[in-house]
Amino acid sequence: VRWKAFEQYADDKERELWRAFVDLDRDGDMRLRAGEVREACRRAGIEVKEQAIDDFVRAVDRNGDGFISFDEWRDFLLLLPRPISMKEVWRYWQARPLARPSMSRLTQDGDGELPLPPSRPLPYRGPAAAAPSSAHENVHDEDEDEHGPMDDMFAGAGKFLLAGGMAGAVSRTATAPFDRLKVYLITSATGPPCPDLTAAAAKAGKKPPRPGAGSLTKAIRTVYNQGGGIKAFWTGNGLNIIKIFPESAIKFLSYESAKRVFAQYWDRVPDQTLISNSSRFVAGGIGGVVSQFCIYPIESLKTRVMSSSGGGTKGNALILQTARDMWAKGGFRFFFRGLPAGLIGVFPYSAIDMSTFEGIKLAYINWAGEEPGIAGSLCFGAISGGVGASSVYPLNLVRTRLQAQGTPAHP
Repeated sequence: VRWKAFEQYADDKERELWRAFVDLDRDGDMRLRAGEVREACRRAGIEVKEQAIDDFVRAVDRNGDGFISFDEWRDFLLLLPRPISMKEVWRYWQARPLARPSMSRLTQDGDGELPLPPSRPLPYRGPAAAAPSSAHENVHDEDEDEHGPMDDMFAGAGKFLLAGGMAGAVSRTATAPFDRLKVYLITSATGPPCPDLTAAAAKAGKKPPRPGAGSLTKAIRTVYNQGGGIKAFWTGNGLNIIKIFPESAIKFLSYESAKRVFAQYWDRVPDQTLISNSSRFVAGGIGGVVSQFCIYPIESLKTRVMSSSGGGTKGNALILQTARDMWAKGGFRFFFRGLPAGLIGVFPYSAIDMSTFEGIKLAYINWAGEEPGIAGSLCFGAISGGVGASSVYPLNLVRTRLQAQGTPAHP
């Protein structure tokens, strides 16, 4: 960034912030208090709780005197790239990680927000301040070269990925029976879902049962009887747990990198949390595609292991035998069977899932004036995941059938 360009930006932004400050300062004493901020939110149509107003004032009020001076207002909002309005100010405060150091959480979309010590912003001194010499016209800091934005992204990433991987392993283990039944129902041959029930209904002069409860009941019975009992519902779960760690890491890094690229080159905003919804949508899709491509061989192996169970071979021996059979049939390329359908499906799924979750969360924050709790985050995640999975289910069905093609369950 050229010094002259930044200086011009700071001058223009300071004038804009001054006009906004004067407009909010109803009593003209050059001090913004909680009541004036509350009134400004009301005029802007922002519904917030009293506690959120107090938190905002405390975040901007550096010296703790109970009100916001213009210097504090300017220093806090100088890097807000969009035109100043109360809605933009409120959104900027909600998105700014250092604005609320009490927030400490790991979000579903990979944004690790950890408490950091509050830094004292340097006041803008205007053009009269000592200007850099021509030899240093470019603002440069060696420390920033060594510890730049990418280092900030990786800071704490190991703990985040470890926590995410452990949580993913627990959740995958808990939902493994449903995944096992889903693969069985997708790969089973088409036709009447339960021939025995259909024949019994015809003999009794009744209508044959519709697909649904009958086919699910038969699936549970078949998996239990042919797979060796209750353990059959966790077939392939070990591969699920193995792939969750690289999948989480790759998805997190790809999503964060894509958001930074969009923030710098497309939306041109200083903070990746301020990118547009469309950029966040595409970044989520990119993260899903990259991670799906990298772990696809394990996904294919897992699907074929599930579709090959029911014989004499079980456990690790079944995994090794399935891997050898796949290699013998087509080499390494065989592990990527169905990849186009998988990538086409995972892009909208990941994009819809991440953008829907973040959209619902921001809408809740705007309505309630506070971060959602654990129960709220679980509900938002369930809604976004359900919408995303339902949207791309036909492509997921095609991908699973291609992966399982040639197995005993799907000849």
